[in-house]
Amino acid sequence: MATDDYRLNPLDLSNKCRPSFFRFKSTAEVDPLRGIIGQDRAVRSLGFALDIGNEGYNVYLAGYFGTGRTTLALDMLNQKASSKPIPDDWCYVHNFKNHEIPNALRLPAGMGAEFKKDVAEIMDSVHAGGLGGTFGGNPLSCRAALAVLDAIRDEDLVARSQELGLKVRAELDRLAAAHPIIGQVRGLGPMLALELVKDRQTKEPATEEAKELVRYCQEHGLLILDCGTLGNNIRTLMPLTITPEQLARGLEILGDGLDHLSR
Repeated sequence: MATDDYRLNPLDLSNKCRPSFFRFKSTAEVDPLRGIIGQDRAVRSLGFALDIGNEGYNVYLAGYFGTGRTTLALDMLNQKASSKPIPDDWCYVHNFKNHEIPNALRLPAGMGAEFKKDVAEIMDSVHAGGLGGTFGGNPLSCRAALAVLDAIRDEDLVARSQELGLKVRAELDRLAAAHPIIGQVRGLGPMLALELVKDRQTKEPATEEAKELVRYCQEHGLLILDCGTLGNNIRTLMPLTITPEQLARGLEILGDGLDHLSR
């Protein structure tokens, strides 16, 4: 078969029409086309599917791209929805008991966007640092805190704290008796404080000496903290799991540091 017999001239690929043929001057005067040309059966089928009121049905549209199927479906859905009650809004929020299954909140129509806006305003209204700090937390840290409370109960750590506090207090009282720079020993349990003063009568704070004690202990393997408004307090807060050997070594370094200050 000779293909030249079917060859088309470029002019044969276009069509011309007279403007006088149309009843309008501009396409702006023409109502938008609804539906898909030549697909009346598909349109009726889609309309039938959208009229099914039972749950569990899904509509699948097949066809070539660019045929207008998506536009048609959206138009028909909007027309259908305009005759129905406005559905409620659904908002999903974090579920702290099971983070993989969020909690669903059912709100009156239009309130979902307002709820989202209100939550954002509440979060933004918190001052800098208001969502963090010593007493701040997140779901993971809260979960860890609950595990800690279980360990405190199961391992009888309250009794351990009392026992440890008595030992540390006795040693700090002994150090205070030997070092006039210690103006007072105070606190409960193992969380105790040594207040360093230049003179026990005037209670003048020994701030620089406290910093020197921190430096000395750090250089010798013991981490301690100077604290208080005037920076002249040394606070002890060892872990409840500390071994007797570790405790004895730490108190020994602290005592050596106080001897260092007396020289």
